[in-house]
Amino acid sequence: MKKNKQINFIAEIAIFSAMGVALDFVCGLLFGFAWLNGGSISIAMVPILMMGFRWGLKGGLATGLIVGVVQLLIPNLAFTGGGPIQVFLDYIFAYGVIGMVGIIKISHLHPKKQVIYASIAMLVVGLLRTTSHVISGVVYFGTGLWGSVVYNLMYMVPSIIISAIIVDLLIIRSPELIFFEEL
Repeated sequence: MKKNKQINFIAEIAIFSAMGVALDFVCGLLFGFAWLNGGSISIAMVPILMMGFRWGLKGGLATGLIVGVVQLLIPNLAFTGGGPIQVFLDYIFAYGVIGMVGIIKISHLHPKKQVIYASIAMLVVGLLRTTSHVISGVVYFGTGLWGSVVYNLMYMVPSIIISAIIVDLLIIRSPELIFFEEL
């Protein structure tokens, strides 16, 4: 049984990571035109959030880090050619921090409380990701603080809200997709 759980874990990390990269790519094609200096309204956070709630911190972090790293490896997907600080802040940390949603365990709670706690957790990690992008804008791109805040909030607020709505709807309608059930 333990081996099956490990295989499921690895397989789901691969599948959900691929979903995150694919969703970010599609959303970038649809909405990326508005932010010429990077960023777009995206639901790439959804698979990372799902893995965090489903497998905990380890699953969420692994999926987030893979999504961030793969974006660096695919030409013209997202990477703007920045230095190590920009790479860390806009990709490694920004996507990895989303997986920190796995710190909280909500599967045992009443469904209404699951949605409330999940929404709060998604807001917190979304704001942490936004903060990472803002710091990158200031440190790497030389944008003033308020310019970076405004620029990044324009695409991150809709991304956080849309992603949270999708995950909350999944918790309500299809909790088996969010919460891991033992084999």
